[in-house]
Amino acid sequence: MKIIEGLEHRFSIDSIKKEIALWSEEDGLNEEFKIQFADFNSGIAIAVIPIVIVLCFVTLIITEAFNRFGVYSTGNFTIYCYATLMLICAIAYFLIYRAAKTEPFNEKKVNGAIYAVSTSVLIWLFVFVHGTSSVVGASIIYTATISTVTQTMILPPVFSGFYIFGGLTGYTLINILKKTEGSFETDAILGMAILSVIWFMVAYMRYYSRCRLIYNEKIISAQNERLDDIVKQLIEETEQLEDAKAKLEKAYVTDRLTGAYNRWYWDKFINSISKECIECQKDVSVMMIDLDNFKNVNDTYGHGMGDECLISVSQVIKDGISEFENTEFFRLGGEEFAIVSSSFGKTELLSSANKILKDITNIKIDGLNTMLTASIGIYKGKISSAADVEKHLSKADAQMYNAKANGKNRVSFSFE
Repeated sequence: MKIIEGLEHRFSIDSIKKEIALWSEEDGLNEEFKIQFADFNSGIAIAVIPIVIVLCFVTLIITEAFNRFGVYSTGNFTIYCYATLMLICAIAYFLIYRAAKTEPFNEKKVNGAIYAVSTSVLIWLFVFVHGTSSVVGASIIYTATISTVTQTMILPPVFSGFYIFGGLTGYTLINILKKTEGSFETDAILGMAILSVIWFMVAYMRYYSRCRLIYNEKIISAQNERLDDIVKQLIEETEQLEDAKAKLEKAYVTDRLTGAYNRWYWDKFINSISKECIECQKDVSVMMIDLDNFKNVNDTYGHGMGDECLISVSQVIKDGISEFENTEFFRLGGEEFAIVSSSFGKTELLSSANKILKDITNIKIDGLNTMLTASIGIYKGKISSAADVEKHLSKADAQMYNAKANGKNRVSFSFE
């Protein structure tokens, strides 16, 4: 019952209208289907026709053998019919193959060749049925022809129906005109009518199955393209978010004026560098830098000029430590900076400090008529925890005040 209900639904008027509406809504889809369906049909025809040619050839040999050895006499007409069918198929194969392989693909030429072949086979069928005296042979050939034409999906349902029911009507009229009698002929016609309906249903279902397949491929392709666009957009947005996050994180841990790291990043960095130095038994160097008499600059030239000085000093410090790994500098407040590193040797440490002092004194800023100087305190020693870095910082700070007490614009250091 479920099968019957499914067939009733499939062949209902509403179902057919729905299919038609579905195709009419898609611009260009019907044209694309025609091209794909013609390509599909040509592939089947090219595969099936050589088989038919071989079968015709084998039939000719068997028929001629039967005639020669007197097993069964078919007459020349039957032999000519089979030879004609073989010739039709050979020409059809050439035409369809040539049309299908021509670039660009022309679906009208391919379908035209297939329709011409189908029509030729139908005409051949009428001639064979009219001329043969064997009702059994005619019934077999006719049924086989319908099966071949319909089951191999050469034609859409409308054309399949024309050839199937048109051929059935023609065969019936021929038998009526020939005034054949007997129940066998009637049974053969009824049997072929039933087969014709079945083959037409097969053609319809396979045709629209192919329609649905191509339609689904179209929809899936469009959805995949849309999905690719969404994924691409998400990737771009994710990259933008990551970039914005990185900028936000950098802004959170850096001093807005000088670009140096601030106290928020201090704990994270000293924890990282402490772990590495403890594992590798490295010393940690801390350098404290404080501008001399900076309050006078702010009081004399204003805080705007003071900011310009801090920016220039920060750049000098960045350039002075740029070649060293595991080295960062921080603005701890006001005009006070700190450098923390695990890469400095004693010689490099003093050389870098003196270079920074020299470069600070060479800073030239429009409107500033005084020379900038700084005092630097250095402490270098081993650590056993992150807290020891804070102790190093305090010791470097003490050395920096020692430098100020001894005349400023100089380096004071202590090595463990």
